[in-house]
Amino acid sequence: MGNRFALSVMTNDRPGIVSAISGSVLELGGNILALSQTVVENIFTIILVTRFPDKITSSDVQRAVEAGGNPGEFSVVVRDYNEPAGPTLNPEYPQSRGEQYILTATGKDSMGMVYHLTSYLAVKGINILDIAVYMKREEVVLVAQLFLPWNINIPETQKDLRALGEERALSILLQHVNIFNQTNRV
Repeated sequence: MGNRFALSVMTNDRPGIVSAISGSVLELGGNILALSQTVVENIFTIILVTRFPDKITSSDVQRAVEAGGNPGEFSVVVRDYNEPAGPTLNPEYPQSRGEQYILTATGKDSMGMVYHLTSYLAVKGINILDIAVYMKREEVVLVAQLFLPWNINIPETQKDLRALGEERALSILLQHVNIFNQTNRV
């Protein structure tokens, strides 16, 4: 079975970081089970779920990954990873009883925009699977992949989001992931 760890690394972006981190994992006899990486405003971030031989500790992993960069370059956090007990994001909302949606918001940037939007989602019990926010000229663009439980009233939620957008000078659209994919093909 081995030791499973969740590992995150943050640093200034440059070529070769993923290679350095994955090489450190490999040198310890570890395997990468899942990985997500992004760069935000020249800050590189990566999260990995890994498995190592039983003798490897979280401290071993942290030291090895830190040594893979220049001295002091990588901020590394390693914690034990426990497999979820069941196929749920939230015990109250099983994944098999809901759908994925894409939320897009565009418009004038304002203080608290992310907070107000994500607070609405949290109150409704809507889980954010992935989110990105960036500036495009003078306009803010937010794209989020969401999981909506089966008991969410979609038309009501879309209406609420449009109203929230109007309050903040944003155009907010909530679409089922299949519709989003069909209408945004490259």
